[in-house]
Amino acid sequence: FGDKIALYFTWLGFYTKMLIPAAIVGFLCFMYGLLSMDSSDNIPSKEICDPKLAGNITLCPLCDKVCTYQRLKESCVFAKITYLFDNPATVFFCDIHVFLGYNIFR
Repeated sequence: FGDKIALYFTWLGFYTKMLIPAAIVGFLCFMYGLLSMDSSDNIPSKEICDPKLAGNITLCPLCDKVCTYQRLKESCVFAKITYLFDNPATVFFCDIHVFLGYNIFR
């Protein structure tokens, strides 16, 4: 019974050590999203926030009785927040995880 507990804590220590590089790369990807929020990579947010482009589109209400129509540009803040976590660096982040996971656990 003791060797099972020892193996569990060995695995837990290895798992915790492997989370440190993943956290560092994830933080760098988040910082890339934060620093490139106003760059040319963020095309959807630029279009949503610009009242001359898609930002002037009127959206239907979300409910039947009380809700009102809204402009797409009212979602500008949410589009920018979404870009923080869904930017081109997240594809790199995913590829790194797949590569490391395959090489470590094969």
